[in-house]
Amino acid sequence: MKRQEKLTNFFSTEPGTVAEGDLQTSSTQQDGAESPPIIETLDECDSNASPAVKKPRLAFDPMDIGRFVRKSSSLHAPLTEEERFKALTDCWKPDEHYQFPKVLESTRTRAFQHHYLVKWPWLAYSEMHGGGAFCKYCVLFARETSDQRGPNFLGVLVAKPLNKYKKALDILKNHERCQYHCEAKGKAEKFLDWYNDKVGHDLRNRLLAAREEQVKKNRQGLVPIIRTILLCGKQNIPLRGHRDDGSLSAVDGNNNDGNFRALLRYRLDAGDRLLEEHLNSAKKNATYVSHTFQNEIISTIGKIIRRRIVAEVKVAKFFAVLADESRDVGKTDQLTVCLRYVGGEDNQHVVKEVFLKFSDVEEKTGSGLPAAYSVFFKKKD
Repeated sequence: MKRQEKLTNFFSTEPGTVAEGDLQTSSTQQDGAESPPIIETLDECDSNASPAVKKPRLAFDPMDIGRFVRKSSSLHAPLTEEERFKALTDCWKPDEHYQFPKVLESTRTRAFQHHYLVKWPWLAYSEMHGGGAFCKYCVLFARETSDQRGPNFLGVLVAKPLNKYKKALDILKNHERCQYHCEAKGKAEKFLDWYNDKVGHDLRNRLLAAREEQVKKNRQGLVPIIRTILLCGKQNIPLRGHRDDGSLSAVDGNNNDGNFRALLRYRLDAGDRLLEEHLNSAKKNATYVSHTFQNEIISTIGKIIRRRIVAEVKVAKFFAVLADESRDVGKTDQLTVCLRYVGGEDNQHVVKEVFLKFSDVEEKTGSGLPAAYSVFFKKKD
C-alpha cells in the first residue's frame, strides 16, 4: 500500500525564504563547535514582530548595543573598561535613511522613529534580539534589580528591547525619570570622566596631588618668615632678644623678645594674610619662628650665597685668596677667608672682594694655617 503523503508536502515554500528547521540546522556548525558571536538566527526575533521583520540576519555590527545586554550575570563575564567606553562613545547608530522594521500591533503597523535617538541621547537601537531600542546607560551600568514592582524587574530598555511603539513616548519619558536610570546615568558620566583622565583620577596620584598641595601651602607660610630674616641680614639688624620663644601674641612688657619677632608682629598688623593663616593653622611646635629655625635659615642662606660666589669665580677663572686669623669674643680662633676676582656687572668688568666664610683654626703655626686652608677649600658647602 502506498504511503500517504502529508498535507504540508503539497505546499512549497516561497522563493527566497528559508524554513525554520533548515535555518536552525545551518546555524550550527557540523563539527559541533559554537557558532561565531556575530551569528544570530530567526529564533531571536520577537514573536510579536510582523512577518517582514522575521528575516534571518547573519552579521550584526560589532558595536550593536544588543551585544552588551546582560542575560545572566552567572553566564556572562563582566565587561571590560574598554568595552564599556566603546559602547558609550562608539555605539552603532542607524543613519537617517535606515528603514526600521515595521511591527504589527493590533490592526496597525508601527516602527521605531529616528528622531527618538536625537531627543534621547541615551537611547540606542539594536538589530539584535528581534530589533528594538535599549538604554545605553542602563544596559552598561544599571543595578541588577529595579525600584519598581519588586526585584529583578529590569525589563524593557534594559534586559529586553523596546519593540512595541504604541506607547513608546510615554515609556521613554517615564524611563528617563526613574531612579535606576538616573543612577546609571551618573555612573556613566563618572566613568567617562575617569576613563578620559585615568592619571588624574588614580588614587595614588590623588594622594600625591593632595600632598603636593599641602607642601605648597606650607612653603607659602614660610615666605614672610624667611623674608624677615633676609631683611635683618641685609640691614645688619640683630634678630635675637632677651627671650624669643612662645607665641607672638604673648608680649611681655618687661622683656624684649628681639627685632625678628617685633618685625613679624608688624607684618601681622599690616595685614599679611599668609603669615596670619600660617600661625593660626600651624601646631605650636611647627610655627618656625624659634631661634633654632632662624639659625637654620641663616645657614641655608649662607650656602646659597657661597654657591653664587663660587659660580662667579669659575667664570672669572682667576682669583686671589685673602685670609686672616683672629680670636672672637668667645676666645675661639677663627680664619676669615675672602676672595678677590674680576666679575661682570652691568656689562662691565669690576674687581670684587667678597667675604666667603669663617672657619675654626686649631693650630696657628706655619704648617697649621696652610692645612686649614686646604681643608676649607675641600669642603663642598
